[in-house]
Amino acid sequence: MKRNTFLFLASIFLLTSCVSFKPYAQSELDFPLKPVTDVEVFYPGELLPYKDYIEIGHLATNMNGATNNQAYVGKLQKIARENGVDALMDLQEDQGYYGGRILTAMGIKYIKNIDYLDEYVKKESFYKMDSLGKGKELVAVIERSPIGRTLSSRFARDEEKNFYETYIQNYRDHHLREEKENWTYRKNVSTGMIISRQYSRSPQWVVKTLKFKYGELGLEQIKIFYNEDFRQQEEISYLYDEKARISGRHLELPFGKELIEAYKYDAEGKLIRKLFILRQPNIAQAIQYVSEYEYYKKEDIHDFLSQEE
Repeated sequence: MKRNTFLFLASIFLLTSCVSFKPYAQSELDFPLKPVTDVEVFYPGELLPYKDYIEIGHLATNMNGATNNQAYVGKLQKIARENGVDALMDLQEDQGYYGGRILTAMGIKYIKNIDYLDEYVKKESFYKMDSLGKGKELVAVIERSPIGRTLSSRFARDEEKNFYETYIQNYRDHHLREEKENWTYRKNVSTGMIISRQYSRSPQWVVKTLKFKYGELGLEQIKIFYNEDFRQQEEISYLYDEKARISGRHLELPFGKELIEAYKYDAEGKLIRKLFILRQPNIAQAIQYVSEYEYYKKEDIHDFLSQEE
């Protein structure tokens, strides 16, 4: 059972090794497609699956050399797995933009497999703490789609809006590690882990470069270099608890400022609270804010699908 096609890839997937930083595949979905382990292949003329699905968009890979065509199907499946595509259909050979052949296929996603929306934040309530760090005042409400796009934000005052944009928004893990628009990446050939990312306003205007350092528990450090001034560097260190979850971060910011974050999880292991403490040179009193999070429900996926029909 086919659902309306409502996702188009801004750039087709091509396996290349000629660039150090590669662009991400873009989508218009407001919910993420998580990597999968198995990808089905339906060749032209084969009976399509009798399952409710959505068409994701076309995937492609270069066909260079004399390797058997089945090897290229395997490459296409690898691309599909990494990008959360459950199956490929309508495989065909096409002419590439610069000559040569490419193998293309339509990627589809089974709706029954989009059962993880409850892992993503729906609403963030932002509070300002009093000087003792006990009393709190609600100063903002931010609503987001599961993919992390801001749907709405309401701030009580410019003071809190400026703080959020300066010390939180630009350093969110979502922005630094997950966002794809305007970002390119480079992976370690051996491990497949992302070792650096670049954020650009245009292909010729690189704003910042991130370098990642990993340890036994996961990401240990991000170093941020600004291309307009390489002397301006920032560093984020990650802390972990006994369950190997991120328990907080320490941000070393320009002009001797530092931001300390402390995380709190609920019984199900969901992050429900972040404490932000900003310390500044020559200022004895630290500034404290708290974010509290509410999550989507699994069944909310049907709301997103109905919006596109």
